Amino acid sequence: MALPLQAMARMSLESYRRPRMVVLNPRTPIYEAVRAMESNHIGVVIVQDHGRVVGVLTDRDVAMRVVAPERDPNTTRLEHVMTKDPVVLPVDADERDALRAMRERRVRRIPVVEDGGGAVGLVTLDDLLLAERFDAHAIAEVVRAQLEEPAELKPEGVVHPTRPARPGAPSSDPERRAQALSTRQHQTALSAARVVQDVTGLETPESALTALDILVSAIVRRIPPAEARDFISQLPSEFHEHWLDLPAGPDRSITRGNIEAELAERLGLDDASASKLAQSVGRSLERLLSAGQLAHARALLPEGLRELLPEPQRPSTRTLGTPNIGLIPR
Repeated sequence: MALPLQAMARMSLESYRRPRMVVLNPRTPIYEAVRAMESNHIGVVIVQDHGRVVGVLTDRDVAMRVVAPERDPNTTRLEHVMTKDPVVLPVDADERDALRAMRERRVRRIPVVEDGGGAVGLVTLDDLLLAERFDAHAIAEVVRAQLEEPAELKPEGVVHPTRPARPGAPSSDPERRAQALSTRQHQTALSAARVVQDVTGLETPESALTALDILVSAIVRRIPPAEARDFISQLPSEFHEHWLDLPAGPDRSITRGNIEAELAERLGLDDASASKLAQSVGRSLERLLSAGQLAHARALLPEGLRELLPEPQRPSTRTLGTPNIGLIPR
């Protein structure tokens, strides 16, 4: 008999170890990852670098981030489209922890890791459903949390689209088109806010976007105009006009101290917290920008500011060889 989450006995994730899994390097081309999915009839690959899980790629990621924007699967690498820094759980966690994390992070699959961050297994929502140790309501909460994410045709918190999709059909109402664009831009901004919140721990989307704006504005003013436009182009479009209207750089008066002082003033932080937050916001850009764009921007900044952006990972010297054949369930 399935039990509610709070009533369920502790069941370790040890049983979710996998003797063989598809684990790929972040520099693997998407084409190879898709072939591994197809060959093994799975819907996810784990991305690992230097013995640590750094991302996951699902079949939905491929559809939305590679197929839809018509990216070349032979030149697009996992690190360009994978979900970076995914939620992971240690083997000594239990199934309740897994279900709770799935609901809170709106995911269906969680890598299981040992000390050092290396993947040793995978727990999926399907696994928990088949185990029959949770009631239907607990499972449904995970599904609902995912369905309530915002999309172009529905706001956050709504399960189904609020109006029909008509691909390729031009709108006869300019006001409706403008409203749809505004809604899509706002949803993109909210998605960016969630990324910043996830990395920094800030409590509200408003504070997350404020912190992001402070750092991005400083970078935009510190680098040349053409590079600033490229930098801005990958960030939420809702703020493009604001950032493009900033004084053209490079403004050499911009320093890390300026950024930390503004964070402290606008978010009510002490100096130490503002310094830590500046570094965290910089790390969040790794999930909002392409690796190439981030590396280029970092190279244009002076030493003090450069340290706020994550350093590009060095290519692994390990030979990939043939991907491990996985027994990961969909």
